[in-house]
Amino acid sequence: MGEYVVVSGLFLSGWSFGVLTGLSAVAAFFFSFICGLSLVVFVSAVLLWLGLPTNAFFVWAVACGLPFTLLAARPMRPEHLRPGHFRTSLITIVVGLVSLAVLVFFLRSVPLEKYHIDTFKYFRSGILFSRNETQYINLNDLEKRLFSFPIALSLARIYGEFYVKSLVPALSIGVLSVSLFFFWAISAKENVTRAARYGIAALMLLLMVSNNRYVWNSFYLNDHLYVAACVLIIAGAGVLNERMADVPRSFLVSVQILMMPALIMGRAEGFLLAGFAILPFILNPEVAPRDRRVVLAGFAVVTFAWHMYLAHAFMREGSSLPLSVFGPAALAVLAVLAVPFITITPLVRFRRAILILAETALWVALLVATIGKPGVMVESLSATYQNIVVGAGSWGRSLVVLAVIFVFVLVFCKDRRLATLRFPVTASIPMFFLLAYLRNGGAYRVGNGDSLNRMLIEIFPLAVLYLAVAAISLDWRRPFVVPDRQAISPENVSSSQTAHPA
Repeated sequence: MGEYVVVSGLFLSGWSFGVLTGLSAVAAFFFSFICGLSLVVFVSAVLLWLGLPTNAFFVWAVACGLPFTLLAARPMRPEHLRPGHFRTSLITIVVGLVSLAVLVFFLRSVPLEKYHIDTFKYFRSGILFSRNETQYINLNDLEKRLFSFPIALSLARIYGEFYVKSLVPALSIGVLSVSLFFFWAISAKENVTRAARYGIAALMLLLMVSNNRYVWNSFYLNDHLYVAACVLIIAGAGVLNERMADVPRSFLVSVQILMMPALIMGRAEGFLLAGFAILPFILNPEVAPRDRRVVLAGFAVVTFAWHMYLAHAFMREGSSLPLSVFGPAALAVLAVLAVPFITITPLVRFRRAILILAETALWVALLVATIGKPGVMVESLSATYQNIVVGAGSWGRSLVVLAVIFVFVLVFCKDRRLATLRFPVTASIPMFFLLAYLRNGGAYRVGNGDSLNRMLIEIFPLAVLYLAVAAISLDWRRPFVVPDRQAISPENVSSSQTAHPA
């Protein structure tokens, strides 16, 4: 019963957050659990940064009670008084609570959890967090495993257990729900039939749930799937804002900010993934300047605050600050300084060139690192080949097939509006390999426990959403056909760029 109360509180708080920020009752349902959990992380982050107590029950009560209280106290608008509105909200809440009851009962009856040695380190940090003894969390765990997942696990201490059995499966269902919502909202603005939308949506979900590693991560007690959810939501919300979809901008910007602490405090590479997810968005002139500044400022503040917290922990132990602490903090300072200038004409005019330059810089950095230590890259590539192609990483052939389709879309789909979905995926590849040069373990290893093999799931849902959205685009180049010179005349190119701005 204790677990059901905890996860129901997360559902209700996330649903309340969505409705408060402008979503309909049904639309808020898709984001409910992930937003509820992220509210817990958000509240915990504020308490950590302010040096206030982090008792698990107090954190949960504040995160769950505040949005629901604000929603109940909100002045009623005329549309809220219609019987249909109240009935829809009630049905949505009942469906959510009943579904959670079934999920919790099933998962407490059937042991499906997957774990790794890191899992037990998360347990340790979660226990210390729930006891308000975060000063005893060792530096290695703080720097490498951070806080998002320990905070999530600490909720189980409310009812005397070490982890919430339904937490990761509910996150997995949330990722599927959010992916479906994003695709449906994006495709509603495109010239595509309802039958095609249904078909592509079904294929998108099938591609995800039939993937061995996605299913495995749906029961894996680690932060990877939560990070994937955050990356997906930040990028997906950016696309809806860019395309002026029928989704309130107030929600889209709010949910991007809400995901920042969970992502940046989730994995050591979290701040980079967050930066990749917002860069195409903040450079897009189709987005309101205020929205772009708010998102960039949110990224900068969370990145700086978290790495200052890490810096304090290192100084408390008498240790020197590593690059992984002061480097991101310096980046955050630059981001803060860039907030007033992010909307100036030269930046937005050369958006595509900046994205290409940023990605090229990552590959150049990787090349320089490879020249300096070629053995690390050779071993990493060999291990990655074994994991992805041969099957040692338990991906089967799914990732190879996905990569082939992805490259095909990159070559032949010329819809520049896809950059916000595509950039975080392609920029992450060189970044992942660069991390091999920065971690203590060096090169990546063969086996499904390898770090890179596990990190790939962090961009998997976004990559699948990218393919689904590309499938409804009308801006394709026919394979193996030489373009008509008239079709690429200056006049036609100009009109095409007007229709699909960079």
